[in-house]
Amino acid sequence: MAHSDSLDPELRLETVGAYRLDAILEVDRLGQVYMGTRAGGREPCTVRVLARHLVDAPQLLERTIHEARFSNDLRHPNIIDVIEVLDEGAPRQVAIVTPFVDGPTLEQIAREGIEQPAALAMMCQVVLALHACHQAGVVHGNLTPTNVYAAEPIRPGQRTLPRAVITEFGFSHVVGQRVPGTEEVHGDLAYLAPEQPGRAMASTAADVYAVGALLYELLTGSRLFASETDKRNTSVAIGLPSMPHAAVLTDLIRRCVAPDPNDRPTLEEVRATLEPIVPDEDCATPRPTGVDEVAAHHEPSGQWCVIHIVSRPAGATIRRVGGTDIIATAPYDLVVSADLPYVELELALDGHATRRVRVRTDETERTVDLPFVVSER
Repeated sequence: MAHSDSLDPELRLETVGAYRLDAILEVDRLGQVYMGTRAGGREPCTVRVLARHLVDAPQLLERTIHEARFSNDLRHPNIIDVIEVLDEGAPRQVAIVTPFVDGPTLEQIAREGIEQPAALAMMCQVVLALHACHQAGVVHGNLTPTNVYAAEPIRPGQRTLPRAVITEFGFSHVVGQRVPGTEEVHGDLAYLAPEQPGRAMASTAADVYAVGALLYELLTGSRLFASETDKRNTSVAIGLPSMPHAAVLTDLIRRCVAPDPNDRPTLEEVRATLEPIVPDEDCATPRPTGVDEVAAHHEPSGQWCVIHIVSRPAGATIRRVGGTDIIATAPYDLVVSADLPYVELELALDGHATRRVRVRTDETERTVDLPFVVSER
């Protein structure tokens, strides 16, 4: 994440709830985004503090919180987790807390350049994640190059990208609407479908439009359209520089950004077009979330252990030691590779570890009934 210094010092927050806000990352019409740390903790997180006009609109606020939590329930490896939603104080402050993603944004990756196979693999992961959301009735509606990340920093000479992660769920009903008291519209107009401004809520076709715009930018390093007029002009030429599969990709992008949403393909059709030209397995259905990266260094057995966490003490969180899973709610299913002998869980209250337990993975299912009573299934 890139840091921003555009926030008036008088408006900058120091804390929200139990979180210390260490650095401002972004300021937009939806609010402020900080890098923060929970009191007593060490792991950084991202804290989006919602703008006042969203907090003061009960229906908008309720839907924003519902969508953010619902996207988290999907437990998809390419969708950011929501650690918790804060609703604090007077004046009221509402914030969505997610893990901090240390990798570059799609915008940064496109600017620096990326090999075509890696670009297509990254977009396939984005398509799969959005498709899972659409099947569950959730639309992103605000997909831009600044809210798609590589999960980790990219090392010099690295041939493949880390896992792609989509952030900023919960605003599909807000994006495209006018900001109260201004003539501005929520969202980056370069990636909003032509029909979005003024609509009550984004449609699945709006996400397809954004996929087309992001795919073009990732392949060329440039934005697709120079103006709003170009977006609505069916005669504007869309072309890619000389590259493998240029004709197929040009046609796909052209169909994704069709001015009429009824002319756009479904995400399943986008995937079907990409699948034959993307490296093996990059367009395949992803493995369950929670798979430890250590397993990637072994010949995988293809066997998984599902750890059912059925309760947790009030105010406590569960962290997977040595992993990225932060379990803030129960029930919760943690899926791990059976190639690992065990997974270690840590119970934390107010950021302080209170107890750890090792759960063996030699059974297909195990149940953890906190505080850490483990049974086989």
